[in-house]
Amino acid sequence: MYSRLSLTNAAAPANAFRLGPLAQAEVDPLLLAQLTAPTVSLSAWLRLSSRLSVADVVSYRSAWGAFGLHLDPIGSVAFAGGKPRPWVMVPRFSGFPERALTLEWLLCPARAHSRTTLVSYLPGNGRACALSVQNRGTEGLVLSINGRELNTGVYLDFHQWQYVAVTWRSSDGRACLYKENGVAAIVAQAEGRTVGYGAPVFTGTVAAGEQLSDGGCLVIGQECAVLGTLADLVPDAGLVGALRSVRLWSVAHELGDLNHYKRDWLVGDEPGLVACWYFTRRSLEMGECVNACSSTTNVGLLGGLTVAALRDVDSYQVLLNSAGQTMASRVLLLPRRWQHVAASCRGWAVGAPFVDKLLIDGVQVPLEPLAPNDAPPPAPHFRVGPLANSLMADLRICMLAEGELLAHYTGELTPDGQLHDVSGNGFDLRVGGEFKLEPFS
Repeated sequence: MYSRLSLTNAAAPANAFRLGPLAQAEVDPLLLAQLTAPTVSLSAWLRLSSRLSVADVVSYRSAWGAFGLHLDPIGSVAFAGGKPRPWVMVPRFSGFPERALTLEWLLCPARAHSRTTLVSYLPGNGRACALSVQNRGTEGLVLSINGRELNTGVYLDFHQWQYVAVTWRSSDGRACLYKENGVAAIVAQAEGRTVGYGAPVFTGTVAAGEQLSDGGCLVIGQECAVLGTLADLVPDAGLVGALRSVRLWSVAHELGDLNHYKRDWLVGDEPGLVACWYFTRRSLEMGECVNACSSTTNVGLLGGLTVAALRDVDSYQVLLNSAGQTMASRVLLLPRRWQHVAASCRGWAVGAPFVDKLLIDGVQVPLEPLAPNDAPPPAPHFRVGPLANSLMADLRICMLAEGELLAHYTGELTPDGQLHDVSGNGFDLRVGGEFKLEPFS
């Protein structure tokens, strides 16, 4: 039934077509009824540009049904100085690690304040800050647990990307700081290599035998003085620079585990993972940074961060729209390479039970359903793009049960400049913006 979705059956086409930065091809909404089907299959070759901010492959929405393939750009966000202050907040954290933890950041800090807060956590009883990690001008990175401080004397590298990890365990109070060698990492990236953490750059003890409490307020990028009160964020103590991801584990990882997970895209079910926050265009539009961890609902509320803050996009999460239910892929698409994407999904919201499927380069990947309010907003349309100057080839839309092509776009244009449906079953699409036919290579 799904053999038509296999990469082995997806022969490389002769040509590809490039949609300009804001270009898209669409049909008159009055014709949408003719493209509906109970179940559909979608497939296309994609060669995405880097740093896209808007990315839709194909999308259909009408009163009769909905289906589509969308791409959610993943990147970093700019934490600017001044107001409004940027922050990520989990007001009532569920399942916060109490006796052991690992915190990881991928960030590029700027030199702005004498004190830079990476994270602060206030317990549910509203007392003084129970956990914080700060870079202070004369002390370096400082780990504070239940009012007890550990000065590492190790500083962040300003104005360059770096991985930083802090581990702590209550049993003996052992705390370790791991920090990527920024210069070595830049050289390795230029040479197409990666580098792992070395031995801890600092090891000490703090708060032995103590524990942290659950249900508190976690704030990323700002120092919080009063539980859940935005007005009481400490002035001139926030992160300035850029942040790509934050991870929280309920175990104090050793070097081997840190390097094992360091550069991986975490799907949320890794042992000991409590929370993992990435920044996507969709999250910034919603004002919520969804926790990738499947075992908890600790969504990060965003403040002072908008879509305009998204930077350095380097990967894309596939969103499959199946009759209005959006499913998110747990495997990413990468730029600057050809990848084949194929999916089978519902076209109608009614009918027999159906299992949505997504394949990337012929391999089926897991899907995670999103909450209804997290899906792209509905509006009647059928369109291809925009893909912000990326390449697409051999876009096929099939009625799954019969295998009949509903539409097939190869980049061929009609004499009047419309994107031609070579199947003859669908519609030619009017093209808005720059369009270019290129060899598939």
